[in-house]
Amino acid sequence: GIEIYESTNIKIRNNLISKNPTDGLYIYSSSQNKIENNNIQNNNGNGVLIETGGGYNFISDNNIQNNNDNGILIEFDGGNNFISDNNIQNNLINGFLIKSSNNNSITLNIIFNNTNGIYLFGTTKNKITINEITSNNYGICLNLSDHNLIFNNSISNNKVGIIFLSECKFNTINKNLISYNLINGISLRDMSSENLISHNHIFNSSYGIHLNRSHSNEIESNLLYNNEAGIYFISTSYNYVFQNWIWNNTIPLTGDFSKDYVVNNFYYSFYRPDSDGDGLIDEIEFIIGTNPACVDTDGDNFLDGYEYEYKSDPLDPSDFPKIWKDDFDTLMLYLEGNSTLLQNVVDWSEGNETLIDTIILQLQQNSTLLQKVIGWLGGNASEIQQLFTNLHGNATLLEYVVLQLESNSTLIQAVNALATQNAQKLSELNISLSSDIDTLKAIINQLGIQAGDTDYDGLTDLEEMGYGTDPLKLDTDCDNLNDLFEIKLGTDPLDDDTDDDGFYDGVEVASGTDPLNAQDFPGKITPSGGLNFGLITLIIGIVSSVALGIAGGIFYYLKKIRVNQI
Repeated sequence: GIEIYESTNIKIRNNLISKNPTDGLYIYSSSQNKIENNNIQNNNGNGVLIETGGGYNFISDNNIQNNNDNGILIEFDGGNNFISDNNIQNNLINGFLIKSSNNNSITLNIIFNNTNGIYLFGTTKNKITINEITSNNYGICLNLSDHNLIFNNSISNNKVGIIFLSECKFNTINKNLISYNLINGISLRDMSSENLISHNHIFNSSYGIHLNRSHSNEIESNLLYNNEAGIYFISTSYNYVFQNWIWNNTIPLTGDFSKDYVVNNFYYSFYRPDSDGDGLIDEIEFIIGTNPACVDTDGDNFLDGYEYEYKSDPLDPSDFPKIWKDDFDTLMLYLEGNSTLLQNVVDWSEGNETLIDTIILQLQQNSTLLQKVIGWLGGNASEIQQLFTNLHGNATLLEYVVLQLESNSTLIQAVNALATQNAQKLSELNISLSSDIDTLKAIINQLGIQAGDTDYDGLTDLEEMGYGTDPLKLDTDCDNLNDLFEIKLGTDPLDDDTDDDGFYDGVEVASGTDPLNAQDFPGKITPSGGLNFGLITLIIGIVSSVALGIAGGIFYYLKKIRVNQI
């Protein structure tokens, strides 16, 4: 085979290493070597043997199979080796055997049909992640090992999925898919203690979790179903078993767990519900840590089910599904290679593939549509996106609205507020749109929007925009006449004293004088020398207004009492 002694930075690539009388590749006291894209097979010893000192070697993308000992053996070296993307199968003993070597990372490997898949002996702080481990005797086996992480692996069709043989402590088994293993999904034996087993999906084994002479382990938030027994206890104590979902097993719990703490587990019948309707069944939400009662756990406006399907993190509000390359290609085709417009689309959609798919569907019917609409995104992207949502994804209507409004950001905001009957937003805009009212009326009629009358003054919110009155106040100028009455009467709903005679419009109406005539006001001496009977009418009006429950604000005319001179 190939032998490397006390060397660094050696690259071994693209070799066929086969049918050697001992090991295929032997590395002694060497570090920072790269072993890539080799076929290492049918050797009489190990496929790869790394030992004694060194460390920090990279072993990736190799095909290691049919060797008469281990696929890879690492022992007594400096550790910190990175082993990824290898195909390791049909080796006589173990796919991996790691002895007295720490801090190694084993990830993204396919480990198939070895006597044991991965065997750690006397090691610490190794990471076994995202591997596919099938059809071995033991999928993963630890012996006298501690502080190792077994995370997010698929472990199936082995005799035992994961087994801790003796005195394994402080290890973590988290978020693994463990299924169809003949005897046990997970087995902890012989004084293995203080390990954490959480959020694993364990099904279709004889025993989901088997505890034998082990103690003080924490087993929480696992899903165990379709096993003969969910959890089997033999000679155990002080294990804390809580908040596991144990469904549809022949026996949920068996053995003697009187010395363990088994509390707050769920034994529901198994029917795969989706309680919040986010496209992700409760059992998966339970495993990955999302909230089965909330459609968007991280609050980033993407459903948990959508994020799970498209591989973004539903627990991280800064991580959301990205637009797929096919969508980029399609958009670039329609945009005739205009990268600026494409970037506008990306910024606008924030990576929402559903939104992009809708746009592409519209483009298939109208190839010039996107350039017409997206051209206005500069400065208005958020408002146009909201409008697009309010129009239920109808890009043709979006084009119609934006064309009519000539990309006027204020008018776009107004249409959004009308579409959602958001009078507070209209009030915040604080604008008069009298010159645009006919355009806005035509738009909301075309869109089938009901403008609403939030303050119940008889004017729709859209009409109030035309007059400049406040859609949240039935009497904008506080003169005791509601806005619609002032419009009909001819007084100014934005001026509490239209004729500037010193009296509120409401006072003049109540007193019988003309609120549009500055020479006609309450208390004026008539040419015959008498008082204007409007003053008497005013007093009667006061009494009547109290009886009617109207605010006595008409007394406010006293604020501007005017001395009449004839």
